Amino acid sequence: MKTILNNAILCSTDYNYISYLKKFLNSIEETKVNADIFVRLVDFTVEQVNEIKLEYDCNVIVERPNLNNKKNILKDVDKAMHHVYGVDLLKTGRKNIKKLLYSERSVYTCHSRFKTINSLLQKGYKNILSLDVDTLIVNDINHIFQNLKNDLYVVPQTEKGQEYYFHNEGLLLIKNTNQSKKFFKYVEEYIFNEKKWIGWNIDTEALEAAYKDNNISLGFLSDKYKDRKFRDDSFMWSGDSINKYNEKFVS
Repeated sequence: MKTILNNAILCSTDYNYISYLKKFLNSIEETKVNADIFVRLVDFTVEQVNEIKLEYDCNVIVERPNLNNKKNILKDVDKAMHHVYGVDLLKTGRKNIKKLLYSERSVYTCHSRFKTINSLLQKGYKNILSLDVDTLIVNDINHIFQNLKNDLYVVPQTEKGQEYYFHNEGLLLIKNTNQSKKFFKYVEEYIFNEKKWIGWNIDTEALEAAYKDNNISLGFLSDKYKDRKFRDDSFMWSGDSINKYNEKFVS
């Protein structure tokens, strides 16, 4: 595979999300994104790794921390689910209880993307796009990498009149600068020192702390790059939904 050291897209997954990963990679191929693809595979077997290598033109990073995959309610997941789904832990029914169940492996896998970000920054990639594995790219996004002025771009979210920069942390567009390298080194150390990664919302907390303590320029993208309503004119659809996959790139 030719490495252009220009644009990179990354995600992380364990095998429970293999169907999401395949649809994500299919959408990248379908929309002809001009970037090298990096997928961190957490606790994949050799056979499962080969399954991805044989089917897709992507770089794989295999990590086997051998974490517990037993589903349970982890620290602060109930608050996270209330934020995303409006779920009340005390009043929710059995169907929504399933949304509250996460394993150590799934939480670690989500946060491990910061390890990949720092690795790609050190490799020298000019622009890096970090995405959740349940993302679908539905229209041409090659323009997103052009003429970046800021160190970091996010999709801000407004709640009750207050704007939050890092509540949509599943999309991070990064320009490789000295400032962004310092910023994401700070984030990775914040999350993985003293096993803080076990907290579901620790990534948002780490990003907010890094923004407070580091000199970094922040730019903003529209919600067309992280669209949970699945509009035709958006660039990326995000968030788990059966309807999303029935409408686009069904495998």
